[in-house]
Amino acid sequence: MSDNEYSVSVVSLSAEFANLHDPWNELLRSSHRKSICLTWEWLHTWWEVYGEDGMRLHIIVVRLGDIPVGIAPFWIQTAKRAGLIPIRTLRFLGTGEPDAVAVVSEYLDIIARPEHTDEVVRQVCKYLGEHRIWDRMVLCDVLKDALVLTCLRDDMFGRGVPSFTYDKGVRYAVELPGTWAQYASTLDPGAARRVSYKRRKFERAGRVLKHVISRGDELDRAFEDLARLHGARWHAKGMPGVFESVLFKRFHRALAAHLLPLGSLNLMFVSLDDIPVAALYNFRWENVEYFYQGGIDIERAGKYSPGTVIHAYAIESAIQNGIVRYDMMRGHAGSYKTEFGCTKTSMFDMHLFGRTLIGRTLYFAVLARNRLRDGWRNRVGPVQAAP
Repeated sequence: MSDNEYSVSVVSLSAEFANLHDPWNELLRSSHRKSICLTWEWLHTWWEVYGEDGMRLHIIVVRLGDIPVGIAPFWIQTAKRAGLIPIRTLRFLGTGEPDAVAVVSEYLDIIARPEHTDEVVRQVCKYLGEHRIWDRMVLCDVLKDALVLTCLRDDMFGRGVPSFTYDKGVRYAVELPGTWAQYASTLDPGAARRVSYKRRKFERAGRVLKHVISRGDELDRAFEDLARLHGARWHAKGMPGVFESVLFKRFHRALAAHLLPLGSLNLMFVSLDDIPVAALYNFRWENVEYFYQGGIDIERAGKYSPGTVIHAYAIESAIQNGIVRYDMMRGHAGSYKTEFGCTKTSMFDMHLFGRTLIGRTLYFAVLARNRLRDGWRNRVGPVQAAP
């Protein structure tokens, strides 16, 4: 093969996936989509925890000569509808697990070196068009500038592959200036006063201690406290906390162990009079901090707004450490996240339908359902759209 020729290969074995660590993260750091959920640590840990018999690893690697210049991190799920028809669904790694134990990996995409982006997408689309190994493709929680939306969708349409795209909410993120004072000046005046007031009120309630997990031997206790604080918040609403899931907890406990020595874990607790009353489970990667989960002790400290205060502490710490964005990830319109001066970016799910008999059948079934739904909307007014 010439050094100027592109080639495509598929990683289908876990051992091959394990060996991709260094080239994967090196490629990701050079790509347009730098996301903690696209790191090798995140996706390989997900596969180790959630991968099981019947799930087929299908990572498409595009190389120029011997050098990887693109990765499409997929797997194939085969499930029977009504117990009869096996449907092959191509999904991003990190997605497709049962909702009750879902990790909710966001901002997934094709990874590509910027100077090779067009050719990487073309090679991935050519492979997917020529190999009828899937009936539908379900790509969840992608940003509006994702390659799968801006490039892959149009290329695949040209190959006879139709698609539907659905709103999935918005991403909330704060671009951070150099100081806390500069950040506070960017807030809506009312929000700035509320955050400052809540912080003063909290700090007058008792002796405040902030603690960030820094050692591996702290993780077991830290996850117990995180699960308790997270669960308390949801139990008050009559719902279970996600950390009650064995698989979910196993994934994050393993992920945290990978990320801590890399400086990419920011698991923070805030205590009043030595009792933890708030927690944030955040990640830091490539100068971005991601808020993933949290918890508060409503009974003990709810009147002191510990959730708002611990976010303020985390944002202040991020600024002091040179972090350029505090990413609060997906939310819905009217989320409390607007209080922190976030900008909003649309997010989407996209479903594509393969050139197989089952793929075509699925497409026409969804098309008919959408037309029926739109017709009903025209008669009775707006309704909630669902993919």
